[in-house]
Order: sequence, then C-alpha cells, then structure tokens
Amino acid sequence: MRGHGQPAVASPLHPYAPDHEYGFLAALIDQTTLEQAAAEASQCGATLHEVLLATGRVSQLAYAAALAGRLGVPLVAWDAHLAPDGAQHSGGEPGLQAHIDGRAHRALSATNAGPAILARRVAALRAQGLDVALAPQLLIDAALEIRTRPERLDRAVLGLLRTRPASSAGTTITTVQSIAIWGVAGLLIGGFGVLPDVTLTALTALIAIPFLCVTALRLVALRQVIASPKRMARSAGTRPERTSERLLPVYTVLVPVFREASVLPGLVQSLRALDYPAAKLEIFIVLEAIDVETQAAVARMALPGNFRSLVVPEGGPQTKPKALNYALQFARGDFVVVYDAEDRPQPGQLRRAWDVFSQSPPSLACLQAQLNIYNPRQSWFTRQFAIEYSVLFDAILPALESLRLPVPLGGTSNHFPRALLVEIGGWDPYNVTEDADLGVRIARLGYQTGVLASTTWEEAPPVFRVWLTQRTRWLKGWMRPCQAIE
Repeated sequence: MRGHGQPAVASPLHPYAPDHEYGFLAALIDQTTLEQAAAEASQCGATLHEVLLATGRVSQLAYAAALAGRLGVPLVAWDAHLAPDGAQHSGGEPGLQAHIDGRAHRALSATNAGPAILARRVAALRAQGLDVALAPQLLIDAALEIRTRPERLDRAVLGLLRTRPASSAGTTITTVQSIAIWGVAGLLIGGFGVLPDVTLTALTALIAIPFLCVTALRLVALRQVIASPKRMARSAGTRPERTSERLLPVYTVLVPVFREASVLPGLVQSLRALDYPAAKLEIFIVLEAIDVETQAAVARMALPGNFRSLVVPEGGPQTKPKALNYALQFARGDFVVVYDAEDRPQPGQLRRAWDVFSQSPPSLACLQAQLNIYNPRQSWFTRQFAIEYSVLFDAILPALESLRLPVPLGGTSNHFPRALLVEIGGWDPYNVTEDADLGVRIARLGYQTGVLASTTWEEAPPVFRVWLTQRTRWLKGWMRPCQAIE
C-alpha cells in the first residue's frame, strides 16, 4: 500500500522489457495485463506493483519470490522466524531479521518500495557486510502484529479512559454525580411529602420539556424537507464532477464481523464494487479471537489483494468499539470508514465523502452517510425500520446538522479523517452504543459532523426477538453518553 505522498515509479522503458525494473514479472503475468496495470498505475499515481497486488493480478508471495530472484537474495519462507533486530532500515522500515540456513539476514519488505529502490537498499546493506533477504509484506505485518499485540490491545481498551476519562463509560460514577442524584431523589421525596400537587405538576412539566424539544426538532426537519426536497432526495440522481484518481487519498475500510460467516461473500462483493482505485484502498475484515467459525470462512475465501483479515485478541470488553480501536492502529489511509458486515454502500460513496472533506474546513470530523433498508417488504418490522431510517437519516440528522447540534452517529458508514479520529480518542470500548457516544464527543470537542448524501443499504431485523434485543441495547447505550457530559 502506497503511503500518502509517495511518488509513483516512472520509467521511459516498456514495463515488459527485460531491462525494465519490472521486467522480472514476465514470468508471472502476460504483456496485455501488465500494460493495463501500468496504465492504471499512471492514472492513479501509484506504483505498478501496488496496482498488481491490490487488484489480485499477482500475489504478494509470487511477487516477492520473483523479485528476490532478480536481486539475487533469498526469500523469507512462511516457517522462518522473523524477529526485531534493534535496527532501522533505510526508509524507516522496522528492523527485522530472519534466520536462513543458519545465518542471520536483514529482512526487507518486497513491496513497500519499487524494485529499483530496493536494489539500492540491498546493495547498501551488502556493502556493510550484511546478508539480506526479501519477505512478503504480509509476513512482516504478521510478525510486527505479534510483537506489538499487548501494547495495541492495551491502547484499544484503555486509551480513551486514560486520555479522556470523563468521556469514557468505563469511568465509575463521580462523587459530584452521586451527590446530585441523591439530592434530586431527596427533593422529590420531600416535595411529594410536603407539596404533592405542586411537585407532581413541576415534575410533569419537567418531563414534558424533552418531548417538546423532540417535537420542535421534527417540525424543523419537516419544514426543511418541504422547503428543500432536492436536498433530501436520494443521491443516486446527482453526479458531481469526478475527482482525478491522482488526487484521491488512501482510504481505509474497517468492517467488524462477529459470527457472520454467511454474509462474507456478499460483503466482499459489495466492497469490491466501490468505485475507488484498488491501490489506494485497504480493507480490513476485523474478526474476534473466539469466533473461529468466521475466521475459518475467511481463510477459505480468496480475498482480493487489498483485503486483509485481522484477528482482535481476547482481553478487556469484547465489543465492536474495542475491535475498531485495535484495527485503527493498523490503518494506513488518510481517511477511515466503518461498515457493518451486511452493508451495501453505494459504489461512489468514498469519492463523494472525499469531495465533501476536501471542500470543508478542518473542523469537519465526520460524515455520516444516509442509511436505509434493503429488505423492507420482508415483514412488518422491516417496513417500520425502513420508515424510521428514512425519517432519521434523510430528515432528522440533516436538521441537526443545519442547527449545529450534536449528530448521533449510526453504527456504520461513518467517514473520518484518520488523524483527527485518533486525536479525539477513537471509540469507547465500554459503551454499547459507541456510535452515538462518538457523535456527542465530536460535538463536545468543538468539531462538526455532516450528513453525506450517499446511501448505505442495511438489513433490518425481521422478527420481534431480534428487534427487541437490538432496541434494548440501543436504549442502554443512549443513556451512557449522558453520563460523560460535564
């Protein structure tokens, strides 16, 4: 995966010529396919091998083996022991060593630089008297993940609690909050004992205030829908000017999956349909350590080259936000989006999000895509969900955005600038409704959330039992963000 700002490899020679730096690929791929990949690389500003690997035309292992043969160095095998060697490679690579035939070798990634650059690095290291080997990036990533797993897991679970304890549901109730709760309870008991009629009237009026605010918000949303129907219309009919692929940033897609092996084929198909250069798109299928069934299903699949499965180790609360925090530490994209396993985002959603971010002030911390239901006719419950989602995401959330009020995020299709998401602490692993919590925190920290005119289609629960479990979890989570408001 190309880092943002890394220049593409250019050469006046034909990519299939023997003396071209990619000439060694002649044994792996035909000339027509190589020329197509070279054209794609030139169009999106990536290196040729990034396009080949991301689109699955060549596997990482085959590419590394062919390049190792060209450079005359050994290839690090799957059973080799990769370990830190306490040094840094030129270019800032982590120092890893591999033992091959009883000798220690400096292991370089075969894919984080072009062949010409790697050839110079190999020559420089050999001049220092070091033995050099090449390894597929996936082997290096796996070795580094194993080494850093405890630290990453600790940050995923306790990062927000340490840096912003008042914003984490893992914080126990404070003394001030306890005094306030008991004080209100005492006033109610005393009021009903001394002036029951007055207390009941005051309590009724107090309870009515939130309902009045909700009604006012819905009237504002209805007025906006009537006044600006085009703004609330589905985005499929609008076609903004297409951004040059060279200008597009690297995008990371995080998809937490738990006991959902049956939806994996549809998920991969939907994500492959995204209209975004494969070489600038990395997709993480985030799995739980205890979910061996889904892990096995992923292992049986031939995932595209820019997909990667990531297993979250056991420890701490086993929640979706913890999994997202863990995966976020591996993300290389300038922007991050979260999808659920059953999601079907519109193909142009990432491009549309980048268009909005590129024209917005730095205070825009998140874009929430509109959500709707793709199975509304399955049952009465799914029809109600479709109505609810249409009202919420096409009317209520745009009204909150226009009023500059906190926008409670949905659990999916949230787009973030990665650096800003890290700065505000990511997700709260102790909150069962981490989306609503993050939306409130974004507003508290002075940032804004926008509503993206692009739809992600979801599956609604078709039966009462599933609906009740989901709705109970939502209501529980909605009460937790209020605990953190100072």
